[in-house]
Amino acid sequence: MFEAFRSWLGRRGARPVGNGGAVAGGTVGCQEALDRIYELLDGELDTLSHDEVEEHFRVCRRCYPHLAMERSFREAVQRALSSQGAPARVRDRVLEILSREEGG
Repeated sequence: MFEAFRSWLGRRGARPVGNGGAVAGGTVGCQEALDRIYELLDGELDTLSHDEVEEHFRVCRRCYPHLAMERSFREAVQRALSSQGAPARVRDRVLEILSREEGG
């Protein structure tokens, strides 16, 4: 299963080239990069921190799959949110169930 995931990641973009740990000459290690993944994806890091964390994910084979998965998950959520929504019959059924639950 891991091989299939790694193959899928390879088709999705750049592959990491390092072996993990801190980037040579850099200060961001695996744990810090993983701790800051959501700040990176949300654009909440200052320029220097962003560049360091992004570089870590670019070269770290252990951490890159986490970033790729989070990006893919966010893309899937965005696609789902931008769709037309549930079919009318599904929406009506959910509303019916909710109204029954509210009524007791």
